[in-house]
Amino acid sequence: MTSYPFVSLTFATFLMAEFGFFGVVVYTLVHALSLAVVAYVSAVVL
Repeated sequence: MTSYPFVSLTFATFLMAEFGFFGVVVYTLVHALSLAVVAYVSAVVL
């Protein structure tokens, strides 16, 4: 059980190395989309 965080961390590091740029793009798009939704909902509510 103690090795699980290490495996998870290694996997995360592998993903970051493998999909670093792509991950940043997706992360940015997801955040932009969520901010747009929040802004839209706020505008509708207000």
